[in-house]
Amino acid sequence: MTSFLVVQFVVKDGEEKEVAVVPKSWINETARVCKWPNRKGTIPTSWVQNARQPAEDWIDCEYEKIKGRYGKLLTILNARIYSLFLY
Repeated sequence: MTSFLVVQFVVKDGEEKEVAVVPKSWINETARVCKWPNRKGTIPTSWVQNARQPAEDWIDCEYEKIKGRYGKLLTILNARIYSLFLY
């Protein structure tokens, strides 16, 4: 069972690619959007680890592709997530 996804977000020309590990509950695959906390800075790691449910004020961020699907967060680390970003 997939619990976490590695997603690559849509970026504007000239920007670096943004990639994040998110709980599956943050993703709407039909609309190709990921719910994201409406706040500045980084999000607390515990929100991802505990698969916090998105709040009503979270924004929809369009993603380009799902780069990986994992059952456990530890599996992502063991797969050496940085290798997913190589082309």
